[in-house]
Amino acid sequence: VRGYVMENLSSPELTVQSAANHFYLNEDYLGRLFKKAEGISLSKFIIRERMELAARLLQNESISASAAAQQAGYPNYSYFAEAFKKYFGCTPTEYRNQ
Repeated sequence: VRGYVMENLSSPELTVQSAANHFYLNEDYLGRLFKKAEGISLSKFIIRERMELAARLLQNESISASAAAQQAGYPNYSYFAEAFKKYFGCTPTEYRNQ
């Protein structure tokens, strides 16, 4: 499941439900299995990995913040900026400037 998530991070369609469908499992069952194995819920894992990817992309000044959002699986920049600020405590632009 980790590998599937990492391979599909940039896809906006990546959700717990899409992962469960991919593995022919019930969404709740997959969530319980993942949390037991990893100690974190699958949805939080997806968010964490997307945010970490976005943060790495923002360190490259040649990539715009909106391009970083797209590559991290967030097609809507405003939603990405709000989620990024909630996760890191600063906007993508502030993060880049640090």
